[in-house]
Amino acid sequence: MKKQLTIIGIIIILIIVGLTGCTNTNNGGENSKFVGTWIGTETIPNVGILDISITFFSNGTFNMSNIKGIIKTYANGYWDIEYGLFVTSGDYGKRNYYYSFSNNDKSLIITSTKDDEEFVLTKQ
Repeated sequence: MKKQLTIIGIIIILIIVGLTGCTNTNNGGENSKFVGTWIGTETIPNVGILDISITFFSNGTFNMSNIKGIIKTYANGYWDIEYGLFVTSGDYGKRNYYYSFSNNDKSLIITSTKDDEEFVLTKQ
């Protein structure tokens, strides 16, 4: 009887460890591709194309501003990878984007999942 309880206890522990091990964390390799300063363009529906600079920090924060132009935009917030999407959040709320790297991770395209907003960026 004691042996059966030990086996049942071990099985329960394995199940708990297995279930709690299913988290949405990404390996540091994918996140590290974003870290740094990027310049490029942001296409905003019904507004136009802005020349921008974005810096993604390893602590999950970012700063963005347009580099030139009549319309001045600035954004600060948080970023992460969740369920294969690039996610930002800040005063403007939470936004989800598709993303793809090319050119040995020096080029990045980020596209909104709900409208035509798009960033085309080159790492500096």
